[in-house]
Amino acid sequence: MILALTLAAHCFSPIGSSASPELFSNASHSLALPAVFGLDLEELAAKLAADQPAADRIAAAQELAGLGKKASKIVPALILALNDTEPEVVDSIALPLQSIGKKAREPLEVVLASGEYEGVAMSQPAVIKTMLGMGGKATRLVTGHMDEMQMGSDKIQLMSDLGVTGLPYLAASFGEADGAFDLEMMRMLRSMAAKEPRNAESIEPALKAAKGADLKLALETSWLQYPDKASVEQYGAWVAGDDPVLIETGLWALGLLGKDGLGHAGAVAQQLNASDPTTRATAAWALTSFATPGPGPVVAEIPGSFPAASKKFTAKIEKAKETDVYVIWRQTAKALGYKGRIGTKARAFWGMAPTWTSTTLPVPETPDRAKISKELLSAEDRLFELASGESGLDARLASDALAAFGNKEDRCRDLWLQWLSTDDLPRVHSALVGLRAFGRDLIMMKPPAGPANEPLIAGHLAKSETMVPAAQLLTKIMTPTAWSAVVERMTQLEGKPPLEMILAISRYDLEALRPYLPQMQVLYEGGNYMFSAFLIKFGAEALGSFEKELSSKLMDRRMVAIESLGHIGKDARGLLPRLRQIQDKNPVIQKLVSDAVKRIQ
Repeated sequence: MILALTLAAHCFSPIGSSASPELFSNASHSLALPAVFGLDLEELAAKLAADQPAADRIAAAQELAGLGKKASKIVPALILALNDTEPEVVDSIALPLQSIGKKAREPLEVVLASGEYEGVAMSQPAVIKTMLGMGGKATRLVTGHMDEMQMGSDKIQLMSDLGVTGLPYLAASFGEADGAFDLEMMRMLRSMAAKEPRNAESIEPALKAAKGADLKLALETSWLQYPDKASVEQYGAWVAGDDPVLIETGLWALGLLGKDGLGHAGAVAQQLNASDPTTRATAAWALTSFATPGPGPVVAEIPGSFPAASKKFTAKIEKAKETDVYVIWRQTAKALGYKGRIGTKARAFWGMAPTWTSTTLPVPETPDRAKISKELLSAEDRLFELASGESGLDARLASDALAAFGNKEDRCRDLWLQWLSTDDLPRVHSALVGLRAFGRDLIMMKPPAGPANEPLIAGHLAKSETMVPAAQLLTKIMTPTAWSAVVERMTQLEGKPPLEMILAISRYDLEALRPYLPQMQVLYEGGNYMFSAFLIKFGAEALGSFEKELSSKLMDRRMVAIESLGHIGKDARGLLPRLRQIQDKNPVIQKLVSDAVKRIQ
């Protein structure tokens, strides 16, 4: 059977290559393809084309892998398929090539040296990963090829594209070209670690290839993204040293450790004078983390600047923050074994109580400067210089540090107010956070500044990037117009409003909320349970919403309504007959109804 494989440009898109569509479409192969075990090699090869569904491409590659050397007739098609744009497909294509053995390895050796196959530019990472699974000779060829590559951005990018596979080559490359690219490689490693499954075992080959104990610790810390408290003195020594790679890695590690790194604040502050902008920014970021709870905040421009660099971990933090107020459970004497929509585990706390008994404040508290260390405060002059400069990153991170220190100097206030009139949203966000410390004083300034500040701040409610800090600052200003601006904006949002905005208005005066009662009722009846906390304030005016929810088919919605009526108290007496009619076998509902009736009576 004859297969004429004319691979047009739309069938395969070379990864990272500059090959033209014309060049790629000229590659053709006429092959005699036998049927093996009832499987038609021609059909399987055709399924590798990029215009086929990814699942079909993967399935075809898996079938070919099971044929071993019998699939050697379609090595050309398999090699070209390594240019597939889907990583999962590329990984599956490597398997039949590896199972074919020598007849696939030899042409791949040529591809490794030339970078192309039959005139088509090939994906080097895909070729290297495939060859590393083809035995000792192929591995030695790859190692020799990597050693021969001149150190530069191309080699660094290749090692990055190789992912975990490239770690040993990266570790062995430190110090090449007089270390000119070492800082770039370490930053790349931290960025790459955020995208890769990683553990201590995956970094072991790199540690064996690394030269020196300091580099080994720097690699391990950067890869695992979980600095060891036991190494805090070592990190501090790096920051005070003269190796750029170790200085920045030490700054970054101390920043993730937060207050545990405070003992080295003096050395960190000295790096605010570093010539490298990312090192300078990392120093400002680390100083901020020393004054705030937990590890340093996420900063996109600082490679790997997040705790454990894990989306799952970040989601867990967000959920915990929301749970503190969003779902407040009331103890019902013993664990209940209810299995339902809310959860499948027995719980000791049930019955949502939207009464704002949480310790979470509506707006983050202004830092107490009396508790900020002298080493941090001594860096404020330099931080203000950076905040006043032209560099956006320097300015924003220096500003964040000043805000974290609770700075209330006029120079900071004036700078932040100036930023509010710019289009630089990151600076505006930082300014709004810093101005929280001034609160109502912002509108008490001499005209025209004072009276003009409130509408200037309220204008930033319209932008999603600055909406939350603007709402928090307006809450601190505490005028009826400031409050109304926040509530109006929140009731206009589609979907569930940010928790921080809900918290900001949680203790507003009733009259500030009254104009927006209809919108809040709509939001509550649409499933935004948190608005029950505001409806309770209106007592009899909001009974209609709670009565509707008593008939909900969802248990948690009925729970919120019953609990809310209990908190309204005597104004809910008209619904006592309705509550007494509730016949629910679930002990949670029974307890909630009993408690609500007692409170109302």
